[in-house]
This record gives sequence, structure tokens and C-alpha cells, in this order.
Amino acid sequence: MARAGRGGAGESVRTEVDGHRLSLTNLDKVLYPAVGTTKGDVVHYYATAAPALLPVLADRAVTRKRWPDGVGADGSVEPFFTKNLEAGAPAWIPRQVVAHIDRPVDYPLADSTAVLVWFAQMAALELHVPQWVFQPGSPGRRRVGDPTRMVFDLDPGPGVELAQCAQVALWVRELLADAGSDAVPVTSGSKGVHLYVPLDAAGTGARTSDQVTAVAKAVAETLEQAHPKLITSKMAKSVRPGRVFIDWSQNSAAKTTIAPYSLRGRERPLVAAPRTWEEIADPALQQLDLHQVLQRLDDGIDPWADMFGQLDTDDSGPEPDSGGDAGGRLWQRSARRSIAEDAPAEPSAAAPAGARSDAGDSSNAAGQDASGGAATMQDEWVAKQDKMHGSHRWGVDPLEGPRGRVVRRDFRRSAVSGRAAAVAKDGGDGGSDLSRWAPMLATAGDAALIRDQAQWQIEGKWDGIRALAVVDAAQEPAAQEPDAQEPAVRLVGRSGRELTAGYPELAELADVLAGHRAVLDGEIVVLEGTDGGTGTGAPGVERTSFPLLQQRMNLVSPAQIARMAEQLPVRYFAFDLLEIDGIPLVNKPLADRRQLLTALELESAHVHTPPAFTGDLADAMRASRERRWEGVVVKRLDSTYRPGTRSGNWLKLKNQQDQEVVLIGFKPGEGRREGVLGSIALAVNEDGKLRYAGRVGTGFSDRVLVDLTERLLPLQTDSCPVEDVPRAEARGMIWVRPELVGEVTFGEWTPDHHLRAASWRGLRRDKNPSDVVRDS
Repeated sequence: MARAGRGGAGESVRTEVDGHRLSLTNLDKVLYPAVGTTKGDVVHYYATAAPALLPVLADRAVTRKRWPDGVGADGSVEPFFTKNLEAGAPAWIPRQVVAHIDRPVDYPLADSTAVLVWFAQMAALELHVPQWVFQPGSPGRRRVGDPTRMVFDLDPGPGVELAQCAQVALWVRELLADAGSDAVPVTSGSKGVHLYVPLDAAGTGARTSDQVTAVAKAVAETLEQAHPKLITSKMAKSVRPGRVFIDWSQNSAAKTTIAPYSLRGRERPLVAAPRTWEEIADPALQQLDLHQVLQRLDDGIDPWADMFGQLDTDDSGPEPDSGGDAGGRLWQRSARRSIAEDAPAEPSAAAPAGARSDAGDSSNAAGQDASGGAATMQDEWVAKQDKMHGSHRWGVDPLEGPRGRVVRRDFRRSAVSGRAAAVAKDGGDGGSDLSRWAPMLATAGDAALIRDQAQWQIEGKWDGIRALAVVDAAQEPAAQEPDAQEPAVRLVGRSGRELTAGYPELAELADVLAGHRAVLDGEIVVLEGTDGGTGTGAPGVERTSFPLLQQRMNLVSPAQIARMAEQLPVRYFAFDLLEIDGIPLVNKPLADRRQLLTALELESAHVHTPPAFTGDLADAMRASRERRWEGVVVKRLDSTYRPGTRSGNWLKLKNQQDQEVVLIGFKPGEGRREGVLGSIALAVNEDGKLRYAGRVGTGFSDRVLVDLTERLLPLQTDSCPVEDVPRAEARGMIWVRPELVGEVTFGEWTPDHHLRAASWRGLRRDKNPSDVVRDS
């Protein structure tokens, strides 16, 4: 949605969002007097942040805190706490009744940008949601399901700073890593930090709110025993001074927490902002405001999506035959249960026993284990846990549940199509169907989590499309018409969208498998050139290019697909083997699966099995930077394959590079940054002259912002120091003489030679602008 025009007091602006007409009023009304943030700014924030926020809210009852007259000069105005959907709400807003103890409540569901804009029109600054989601069902008749995430609310007591909350967050993460899991940290926009751990898919009965609360409480108590001077798990306010309270009770079915990416009704328009673990470890960690969060999203920084799998690169729009609206947003839940340790059967489609009918009823039975018996997770592991200072071992993995079964829930933007539905059908007698499979996902991590490199395998992180391949190279020719026969090779992306027709050259998988039936996990890539070995033990493999791959994505015409397959062929990089000739391998360790995969010798013009790195992690990261890969994926050799699971047994380590830059201009800040700079224009020397290299708008402390502003203001000039600044980037820029040198970290260089996801590191007073050249 384009930003709405301003409307003065009493004026109404009509706009259309997602096909719905909305009246926006009083857009110039100041809701945050301390910084001048208006209702129009709030509308703009929620409309712009919608792609990141909608997956967080999907299928959850949304409670709103409304400040129709603003938060007050000091943020002390009390809000209207609103659960029921307002009587005059538009009829197109989806809603769901939940039977509370005292009354039924008609909650709104946020399924589109239009709903978020309407919330903003109602001055609903804060959006709160439970950890549970509604089960699938008819609109208005959906039942309350199970929690899909566990939350830890790290609440600082009197005398405790944000840095101490961050330290506690790191300790929680260490414990989660021991349990084979991870969390995404969120600076709350208030005083503390929230940690979110992905859990089971809705409606499976595998994990109740009571069970999750018991696990969270035990984690908090364990850390309290290890660090009694800084941590408390007790709710009594008398014990909180000087300590961080790990509030485990937010996992109750009756409670809600502030939604990540929601604004806060504080003195300033701060945001509950998902952060990277590198930021949490930074002593200068601060809360972020709406301008900073929008800048991060614009720079592609979305730690929530990295953990919860918000968007898929293989699903950038609706299928041509789907009937979907490319301009709309349809968030499809994908819930897949992993295969039990000793029973490779598909999960039952039956409704779970004892499912709840309302948020206040936590009496539903525990989930069923593979044999059908009731699982009492907390009883099993609480009795067996071995607590040690600085090290925690659990008799049963507290985050995976009894017998290692796990279900994760991913929200993805996708279109519903006939072909996608066909993927889920039974694959036939003896065949390997895809309804049982979903890719195992890696957790964002860092090298510090790799304690014994001998226990891990290092692979490249390819810049491509993740795809499962079901190959039946042993099928007999069909007796009926050829078109009625199932294809020998079927490719399906992370979202469940079938990709087979778009990459006909990968039918070659049937030839290289020579009579076998198999399920492979891998990546579809396009190669841009040959790159030999480096002497570091890195595999000699061609460089992959996502910009080139985009030319092959979402093609519709068979003639166009065939032509591009000749001009720009893809390859399938196979890196895991999930099933061979009807024998499931997901419960085998990675080392065994890779041995079998290698023995298949999957090598041809369009199929490749990339070898693992044989050097150490530092060598692998260096080699991946040389090849301009996204980074590496590090996998435990003893890890089993957990379909649909994001596990700490697989870690993705992304490359962050350093680059010296020349400062050539800045854009003035807004909101909290009013009076100082908002972002800085950068340049580097190429071919003997300065060339534009993009902007940096993150990584600044308040002190640094003031210092840089004072240094840049005297250097103002009327002319731009470079010739190649895009018009949109130049708009509103204040140019300066290119006399200062800084340093940034960044993800990669874009095809147009700009820095992607740049973050400020500091000034380099020891460098001259003429010395600054592109490092890679």
C-alpha cells in the first residue's frame, strides 16, 4: 500500500488496500508527543511492515491496546484494552469466537495488510497474541489449538539494564543448544528481551500449553540455580531487584505477549524487534524504533523469518492456474509431522484426543506417542534431568518431547493451486509420495556453537531454490495413455509448490539413479562459471548465482521453459538421501545417509552431489566468501533427518564481510533520529573514480549518530561526488565532500555493485579516501 495522504483534524482520506476501501481519519494527529509521531506514521509503519508482521499474527486471536488520544508526553496515558472486535468493524475482517470463563469473545484475525491498516486507523498501537493458534476449520467455528512456539520473557527488575537481560538470553540459548534447538531474540520495545522457540504445528495434540509452560518453568528454574544472583524464576516482586525475571508463565493458554514487529505504547514509538544473536551479544544493544525497524526490513534483515521460515524463494507468486490474486496475501500453514523413531508411517489425520474448545481450558490430553499411548513429557524429563552449573543434560530432550518426535509450524506466503494439492496425494503402491516429507531446516547460528568440529559436517550454502526430489526410476511403462503415467521425477519446493514443469532438464535424475526409487533433498541452482579448488580442502565447485536463477523462476509457457532450459540450464545439487527403494533413512545418522548418497554416484550434466568440506570451519568460511556463497551449513554427523523441523543440529553460518567506504552524503533522520542523520551514502574507488556503493542505516549508537552528524554537516556541498546514484536513492540526500572514511559489515555485493545489508562499524581515521577500493 502506498503511504496515505495527510488528513487534518476531522478530514477523511479514502484509500484501497487489498481490494478493501478504508477511510483514514486524523492522519496528522500526534500519537507520540515526545517525538511527534503521527497517526499517519503509524498507518505507514503497519502497512510497510505487513509482510514481516502478518506471519507472526497468522491464525492467532489479536488483542489490541488502543491509544486514540495518544500515549501522552511521557508515555503514561493508559490504553483501552480491546479483545472484542469493535461493533462497527468492516464485515470483511475475519473473526473467531473464543469461549472465556465469563463470556464469549469475538476476536479479529489479521490475515491481510488491510486488517493491519484498520487496526492503525483505530489507534491500536500494540498487538498482542497468544502462543497457540486456531485449528483449521470453517470460518468462525475454528477451535483453539496447541502452541506453536515457546516464549521466555526476560523482564529486568529494578537496577537491571538491557545488557544484563541480553546476557541471560545468551545463557538461555546455550541451554537450548544443548537440547538441539534455538530461539529468535526480540528486544521487547519496553525494557527487556523475549525469546521465541519454534514448537509443534497446530492441532496435532503433541504439546499442550500446560506442557510447554512446565518446560519453560523448568528451564527458568535451572538457570536460576546456575545464576542465582542475576536470575529469578519466581513471580514475587520482592525478589526481583537486581535480577532478571525469566517469566515462563507467558506460555499459558490464557495469556498473550506483544507480537514481534508490533509497536509499543511507550514515550517513543519503539517496536518489539526481532534481532540477530550478534546484536544481542553487542554491549551497545538498544531498543529499536519504527524507523530503524523499517530500515532493517528494507535492508533485508528479518531474523524472525530466518528462524520461522516466513518466505520461500521458490514461491514468489501464485501459480498461473491457481486463480490467486498476485496482489493479495494468502498465508498458508504447512504442518508436517516427522517420522517416529521406529514407525515410518504417515501421521494420522484424525483429530487429536482432548482438543481444547477455548483458551481458558487446559484440560486436553497429552499428545500421543508413536504407539498411541499418552505422552507425559514433563514427568519424563523433569524426573531425569541432571542439573550442573554451566552444563545441562536432559534425560529426554525437553524441546523435542518423548521419543524425539517433533512438529514445527512454518508460515509462508503461497498460492493455492491444483498442482500443489496434487503433490500431497498418495504416490501409489510402493512409491515414495511427498505428503510425508518436508525439508529439514537449519537454524541461524554462529561459529561459537561448534564446540567439536570433528562431530560436524560442513557444506556450502547454495544460492538457489530448496527442493525435494521424488524419483521413481524403476517404474514400468504405463499400460494406459502415456500422459496418465506419473512422471519419473517430481520436484517440490519448501512451500509445497510443485516445481517439476519448470525444470525439465532435471528429469535426468531418473537416468542417474538407474532403476532406483529415491527421495532426495537438495537445491536447484544456476552456475555462472567454473571455480576450482583452493587448497583449503574446500570442494571445487562452480559458483552459483541467484540473480541468474531468477530468470528461470515462475515461467509459464512450455515453449519459454524449454528455450530457457537450453540457454540457462540448472543443476540439482543433491545433499541428502531420505529414502531409497522404499527404505526410509530419516532415522539414520547424517554420516550414514551421506555415505549412501555418495555411493549412488549422482553425477551428470544437470545433477551433482557436492562434496563436504574437509578443512576446518575457518577455511570453509574463507572459501565460501571467495566463491561469493551465502555462507556454509554445518550439520551434526549423528543427526537424524526431521522433516519440517528447524533444528539446532543444522546451523547456517552466513558470511559477513568488511568493507572500507567513503562517506559521500546522508539523509536526515526522522522520528527518534530527528536532528541527526538517518542513513549515510557510501562510495568506493573502482577504475580510478568513486562509484556509489549504497547506504548504511543501522549499527549506530546514539552517541555515534551525534558525532557523525557533527562531522558531516561542515562538509556539505551542492554537487554529488559520484555520477551513478539511482534517482530514488538521491532524493532527499545531503551531499558532502568525500573526506571521511568508514567501515561497514555487509552480506554481499548486489549485481549493481551496491552493499547489501550493510551495518556501521566505525570511522577509519587512519585511512585516506583514495585508499578505499572494493575488497571483493
